[in-house]
Amino acid sequence: MKVKTVLILFCVLTSLGFAQSITLIQNNAISGKSGLGIGFDPVSQKVIRSSYGNPPVIDYLNKDTLAVEGTLATGSATYGDLAGFGMGVGPDGSVVILDHVEVDSSNGLIRWTDYTDTAPGLCTAASSVPFPRYATILGSGTDQVFVCAGSGTGGALNVLTTTDGNTWSIAYSVGNPSLDPPEPGGQRGSAAYLGSGTTEYPELIFGCDAHAGATLNGIHVHKFVGSAYEYQGDMNPTSADNSDAILGIAVDPGFEATETVDGEAPVLLALGAHASDDHKTALYMFDLRTMSEMAVVSFTGASADIGYYGAIGLDQLNNRVYFTFRNSGDSTLGYADYTPPATEYLSAANNNWQLYE
Repeated sequence: MKVKTVLILFCVLTSLGFAQSITLIQNNAISGKSGLGIGFDPVSQKVIRSSYGNPPVIDYLNKDTLAVEGTLATGSATYGDLAGFGMGVGPDGSVVILDHVEVDSSNGLIRWTDYTDTAPGLCTAASSVPFPRYATILGSGTDQVFVCAGSGTGGALNVLTTTDGNTWSIAYSVGNPSLDPPEPGGQRGSAAYLGSGTTEYPELIFGCDAHAGATLNGIHVHKFVGSAYEYQGDMNPTSADNSDAILGIAVDPGFEATETVDGEAPVLLALGAHASDDHKTALYMFDLRTMSEMAVVSFTGASADIGYYGAIGLDQLNNRVYFTFRNSGDSTLGYADYTPPATEYLSAANNNWQLYE
């Protein structure tokens, strides 16, 4: 009975100690920038932003002021008119942009080893590999894995692998919107949580959609069970004035508590569109242990209300989420700081009761 009482008391105190929040810091209007892709380079501590075109403009920005410090070299790679429509930044500082190609393509992916690379490589797509909008990059070098958003609303997410860093092929796909009921992947963005999985087979894979009036909007969750991914349903905002339109998602895996230090729960951050006229833009945070919304901040974009193109990138170490989105020719660029739920440590002193069982 004493043991149970202590455990219950500890759980109550722990839950009371949680303080989740998202605080908007910067919200800037950027003239003449399409602002479609954004990511954070943890190696150089730079923010990387893409604006599509032929060739695209890929800037690197100061992480605190968001001032442009330089531009990535375009090199001799071949670009389409919508190159840079999607992008991703790897944990090793590599940068990948995608042509907005929704059919088979042999020139849809350009990769920089880091932001100083002057000769980005044109990666060859194997047959039936579309390179649409956004990609989540896992791993480093020739062991990288790309989780690419689908080529249509609810479209299957393609997980790409390589053996040489230059030629990519689909290892598997996640989601099938044609089923009844549908199991959507997601066209607007992707994210992955390694959890108990591996780089090639994360425990959770997420996709998202944002189309006015579509029935497949929101954040779609797929879990690796046994030897395949199973659709878990949607994880969407609970705010009273929300719609389910989600433009970008990213995962902060958090870290485990030790005997002396609190940890952080794994969370998913999302950029979405509210339905209300007052606040059509919002950042959300979801606890991946409970698959529930933990915090939300709504705001009005500096250039215009949010459209249907945008993305986020995370500085996981400092719990900062960068965002960009556009509506017409200009775009909004900014960031917010977030506080994930804590996972409190249980010190040796707190375990003394075990000596008296």
